[in-house]
Amino acid sequence: MNAIERLKKAGLGPGNGEIIWHKLDLSDPRDAKKSGEEFLKRESRLDILINNAALISAPFEKGPDGVSTMVTINYGEILNPFSAETASFFLPPQSHQPLRIYPNTPYVRIVNVASTVHRWIPLGPTFNTIEDYNLLYKGKILSGLMRYGHSKLMNVLFTRSLQKRFDEATPPVPITVIAAHPGGVDTYSQDWYFSTLGRWLMSSFL
Repeated sequence: MNAIERLKKAGLGPGNGEIIWHKLDLSDPRDAKKSGEEFLKRESRLDILINNAALISAPFEKGPDGVSTMVTINYGEILNPFSAETASFFLPPQSHQPLRIYPNTPYVRIVNVASTVHRWIPLGPTFNTIEDYNLLYKGKILSGLMRYGHSKLMNVLFTRSLQKRFDEATPPVPITVIAAHPGGVDTYSQDWYFSTLGRWLMSSFL
């Protein structure tokens, strides 16, 4: 809500669109699914989806489904919006009804905010079992950041898979899916308290 007020003060006024706060709790997939259902009740069109939620560093814990909370939030941010209900915005329906995206435009985007930290993750995880979702990286330097990179690797792999799925659909879905590293962005988030090491890590790797 504070971000909306800041935008209004910066000059968001009539003719420049409207910002509506929409609740989305990614810590439980069931709550995220409800959020998608509420969105479908309110909107009939979606032009761009930016998945930017992230839990960067936190003690390891499991969520209600036995999956790491960090993975549930960071990977779930791109997976949960594609529930059976919300996916109808993007995937061709079985009938011949037109897609519920802006027709005949090449500009529809799904942007998954990843991180270059995914490059730290060694080869090995196949993500075929729940154990691969819950790797602890014990004994590794900055194991918490490694777990974060692990979740962002999942983001990158899913982005590639989703783009392939769109391209190979019949007919192909005219949507571009992008995984982007955000870089060091100068926003009010820098006002949060970080130690000297924390500030260096944020500016160097995230």
